[in-house]
Amino acid sequence: FDYYENNCLNLLRKSNKGLFIDGSNEKVFILGWLLKIFFPFKKNKVLEEMINKDNVNAIISKYFVNENEIDFMSIDVDGIDYYIFENLKYRPKILCIEYNFWYGSEEKCSVPYSENFTWKIGSTYSGSSLNALCSLANLKNYHLIALDTAGVNAFFIREDLKEKFQILNPQKSFKIPYKYSNEDIEIAKKELLGKDLTFF
Repeated sequence: FDYYENNCLNLLRKSNKGLFIDGSNEKVFILGWLLKIFFPFKKNKVLEEMINKDNVNAIISKYFVNENEIDFMSIDVDGIDYYIFENLKYRPKILCIEYNFWYGSEEKCSVPYSENFTWKIGSTYSGSSLNALCSLANLKNYHLIALDTAGVNAFFIREDLKEKFQILNPQKSFKIPYKYSNEDIEIAKKELLGKDLTFF
């Protein structure tokens, strides 16, 4: 998360309980300080921790008992998002997961799993494709309902709530951010496919 850019900021006004996790001491300190000032009576916890596929459930279990208790969860770790989602035992009503639009609309791939994967700022080599996340989501009984205008966040609804939403096709709904062209995507995609990737 960032204290100035966060998928959950609007929810803070309407919810009574939340858990924010980040590996940056600075971000954790600043967000914790801001939450105490603006939302002093809400039960929000800001935790400094590096999340991976093996510890995600144990960390959440300290704050949420019922696996269906979570209304909204955002997974954004700039790399191994697919594998965290794959191992996640909790079933929030809505899931927001970051994807990498540079892979295009058709590929089902991700960077290989590495607990210590670190995204280099400016690099296109990170995360997973939208199509890969959607396939995994369907296996876990979640369905794509929205993509943000920046082309980096996908929103999924839990199976038992899907009748309230229009389910999207990931290929037809795929968006290229307005500042890039199809040519830009194809050039980056060609370079990416030559790197170490895991295909599903």
